[in-house]
Amino acid sequence: MRRHKSPTPSRATYIYASLQELSQHEDRRVNAYAVIIDCSTPYFLENRCKYLCILKAVDETLEPGTFLSVSMFARALADLPKLVKMGSILRIHRGQTKIYKERMQLSCEIGRRGAWVLFDPTEGQAPASHSGVTCTLASPVDFERVKKLREFARKYFVETSTAGISLEEAKTAKPSDFDSLCLVLTVKQAKISEAKSVTRIKLCDRTMVVRLETEPGGGFDHVLPMSVVRVRSANFSSASRLHLSEHSNILVVPEWHKTAIEFYKGMTEPSASLPADVRRQIYLHCPRLGQPLLPSKIIDPHGTTEAKKLSEVLAGAKAGEFFRVRVGVVETVPTNPEQWMRRDSGSGSGALSFQLIVRDERPKGADEDAKEQQKMYRLYCYSGKEKQAGGEFIELGADEETNRRNLRYAHRLMTRPWVALDLLLRAVPIKDKGFILLIADTRLDL
Repeated sequence: MRRHKSPTPSRATYIYASLQELSQHEDRRVNAYAVIIDCSTPYFLENRCKYLCILKAVDETLEPGTFLSVSMFARALADLPKLVKMGSILRIHRGQTKIYKERMQLSCEIGRRGAWVLFDPTEGQAPASHSGVTCTLASPVDFERVKKLREFARKYFVETSTAGISLEEAKTAKPSDFDSLCLVLTVKQAKISEAKSVTRIKLCDRTMVVRLETEPGGGFDHVLPMSVVRVRSANFSSASRLHLSEHSNILVVPEWHKTAIEFYKGMTEPSASLPADVRRQIYLHCPRLGQPLLPSKIIDPHGTTEAKKLSEVLAGAKAGEFFRVRVGVVETVPTNPEQWMRRDSGSGSGALSFQLIVRDERPKGADEDAKEQQKMYRLYCYSGKEKQAGGEFIELGADEETNRRNLRYAHRLMTRPWVALDLLLRAVPIKDKGFILLIADTRLDL
């Protein structure tokens, strides 16, 4: 008779040290969680035949303004974490504390010894990526630690400046390299020869507009228009062109980040003091918060000033009434705004037809769990003069290409977590079916 062995535990018991604890002991094997505030692009070390990525890590135990340097080595580039957002949460197993240039740092050899797991800075329990084929994440300790570090990160980035210096200051002072907070205006692919293409990125801050070129697939595919980014270790190659070295990186500032919200809002306000070139680029590429999503009527033509919850409107709506609500957009259907455009059967002019998956505006201070529990609703959006609808959603101009451009940028901004849609809904009667809610007007707001 074969004797069965006792089941092997699915995971070892790991003890995680705070960054303050591990920074006090040299040459110790440790496990740790940390918030990443800066990261180089991985580059190759010829003398070691390995790739290296250098990160700056913080947690709630370090003194304000300090950080722990983390060096991660791997034989293959794909084995290193690809950080694209400031505030990402990194878990390291079997790192080694060392003294380098009189400073304590954490070194991690990915492979037989070290391992890592990367979490999104905003939400989700599942890892964004990890080393190896699989990773173990079975303990409530992991989920609780990630949640606490996200809370710490929110507070940290409110209290700590991540702006660097302005582009104009860097152009004048000409440092060997600099960090700067920028707004992405455009990202375009360009073919410069039969065999070579480049990605051209246009950025700006409150002082000037700059451009840079990168190789397609060169690690910056996460950079999208209207993102607030921190350009790391750049320098000027000409009067308005940036150069990135092998140590440079472009990290997206999370959309909930106070820096991102205030930076974008400050750049798009009419009262903002901006150079003419910057103002023109902002006007061309960035919808302003608090203004109509597209050219439309004033939001409040019927005196409907009090914004209600969508759930309350659905419970007590009557045909012919107007209701004002503030909602957060979860998804648009179709997801490609190019497909929103259609031809009106009556006039042949360009019109809109799409759906919004929305939830009531998230209460300030609500945690992620509360957001996930909110009920979602589907709103049907039409434009043009529809006999059944009895009104217009958005008045589109005669220039269809301009409309398409506006839709693309509006879609990017509309689905951001820190933006609310201020909607004026009309309950339109449908024969033998009661009524449906149609959007009479809309604008974006904080």
